[in-house]
Amino acid sequence: MKYIEAICCLIIAFVSSFSPATAGDIAELQHGKWLLKYDKTSGDADYIYQGTTILEHVNSVAYLDKKISGKNYQECAIEKTPVKDAYGTGVCFTITRRETGIPSLIQHFYLYDNKDYFLVDIEVSDSAELASNYLCPVSTIRGYDSPVLGNGDDRVLIVPFDNDKWVRYRSASLRGGVNSNEVTAVYNAGTRHGIVIGSVEHDVWKSGIRVESDKPDNISRIEFYTGAAGEATRDVLPHGKVKGLRIRSPKVLFGYFQDWRDGMEEFGRACAVSAPPLAWNLGKPFGWNSWGKMEFGITCQKVLEVSDFFKNNLQNNGFENDSIVYIGMDSGWSLMTDEQLAEIVQHCKANHQKVGIYFTPFSDWGKNPEREIEGAPGYRCKDAYLYANGHIQNSIAGGWAMDPTHPAIQQRIKYFADKFKKAGFEYLKLDFLTHGALEADSYFDKNVTTGMQAYNAGMKYVMEQMKGMYITEAISPLFPTQYAHSRRIACDAWASMEDTEYVLNALTYGWWLNKIYTYNDPDYFMLESASDGENRARITSTAITGIVMCGDDFSQVSGLKETADKAKKWMTNKEIMQMARECKSFRPVNGNTDIADFVFTYNTGKDLYIAAFNYFGYDLSYDLPLSRLGLDENTVYNCRELWFGKQLQVKDKFHFEIPPKDVQVYRIPLK
Repeated sequence: MKYIEAICCLIIAFVSSFSPATAGDIAELQHGKWLLKYDKTSGDADYIYQGTTILEHVNSVAYLDKKISGKNYQECAIEKTPVKDAYGTGVCFTITRRETGIPSLIQHFYLYDNKDYFLVDIEVSDSAELASNYLCPVSTIRGYDSPVLGNGDDRVLIVPFDNDKWVRYRSASLRGGVNSNEVTAVYNAGTRHGIVIGSVEHDVWKSGIRVESDKPDNISRIEFYTGAAGEATRDVLPHGKVKGLRIRSPKVLFGYFQDWRDGMEEFGRACAVSAPPLAWNLGKPFGWNSWGKMEFGITCQKVLEVSDFFKNNLQNNGFENDSIVYIGMDSGWSLMTDEQLAEIVQHCKANHQKVGIYFTPFSDWGKNPEREIEGAPGYRCKDAYLYANGHIQNSIAGGWAMDPTHPAIQQRIKYFADKFKKAGFEYLKLDFLTHGALEADSYFDKNVTTGMQAYNAGMKYVMEQMKGMYITEAISPLFPTQYAHSRRIACDAWASMEDTEYVLNALTYGWWLNKIYTYNDPDYFMLESASDGENRARITSTAITGIVMCGDDFSQVSGLKETADKAKKWMTNKEIMQMARECKSFRPVNGNTDIADFVFTYNTGKDLYIAAFNYFGYDLSYDLPLSRLGLDENTVYNCRELWFGKQLQVKDKFHFEIPPKDVQVYRIPLK
């Protein structure tokens, strides 16, 4: 007992010894690189990074029956405690604000040793149950003439909630007002200095960030808020309310970085702390997907012939990874018999290939409310739909949304998981997952009140049932990320330069997702119907983004010889394929347009790879200082172009001359 009392005394002494410095009503909350000057009267805080003020007058806001913020409270208590968690070592400042007649507001600031960011969240607490769908841990509406970004091309990154309907990332000029989903960066494209703010937890809330500017180089408002719902999230209902005696926001990262690209990657790593990527111990998948050309024309015979084409022409000539190629059947496979599926698996395994299958766990395409749910005897579809204002939710791609928490949907998932595993499938493409994240009138699980809670429940069950398979997500929310090895970085893309640019727009502003997914998925590339330059560009866009899948028809039944010849020519470039095996997602160099960047790089530590694109129908030439590429301008570098093997030397600047709708890929040895 005396030992316990002694330990308690030590803890009390430790906590009290860390009481914050105060000057009147201002408390200085300081650790590592950050100082937060906190006004105990108003609840406002100034965020100061290594002596430079980044943001002023930042408060926290909660919407219950009415709006409350730090300004509504007389009593303010501050406690400082040590922190040692997966993010690092540091301190947590807990600020509790109390006032008679309103719920308590509790703010947590987590400041870590040598981090360019800190974490913040808020709670509201009361003796009676609370309900809210709108919490704002970071909210400022008082303008600040910020010099931290540098003069000139100040921009705001706009991140989409999902990848449906060919939605694009945007890099908007810092003027007016914009909304981003879950994370944003406010940065200068020239100096690259930037602020990054985003949610690192995605189990309960859909979140948004509002950024406003009323004059150049000025941030007049930043608000991170939970409860984002509307057209951007495919919702027709407001965000569901979270209920309880205590309601907490997600932890939010706020950081300042000399290079906003470093900041986005650090944000990705922080997200991976709370939700580690799904483990995978094999290499990046290379292979084929049927949807690109065959679509619903897929047959058993065609798949067998595609398998043979890859074996005889591609995987023995460099198109493979760890001697593995995946042959994936997309939508349309359900017209085959179990015997045909077994034949395909056995045939592909004999060809040293793994076989993939396609599944949509949260959508009904039959559109018949009275139909019995496959794998769930006794349940009809109408029992498990997601409803909004009493109506079936059917606004996404024609599929009708299903409740991820309903036992019939879970039985259906298990039914197909057992079917896939019994047949020997090892790769799974999940599609139209946003259906399962919709806000709804209610869910079968009455503890679930938000679309994100329902989605997490459903995806956790999918992952558990499909364990052992490589899982890639197609149409899906950006977060959460821990239920799949890869996620398609954009929507459907085919063969043209327009498709390449669309995919690379997502890479330009979403490359950092490879910190929270094992790989990004650039969708299948196609060669048919496009020029050689477009073929090179589309293959390159895939190689520098993530997994490498082709979607052309190589069957003897319906494939074209011209397409097969293209594949033999372009998919067997050993240096391009080695680059694809060796690298994860390339970084953008500039990030200052709404279209895709023109130049991307990847540093392996041994080599610097550079991919430079021309999206236009005319010759393109431009120069980049070597320093912009991370190189020494006073050093002479030997360089090799990988598509045609051309050798050159560069110093001071890199001069690009790219033919219309084409690409050039370079490797520069660094040692």
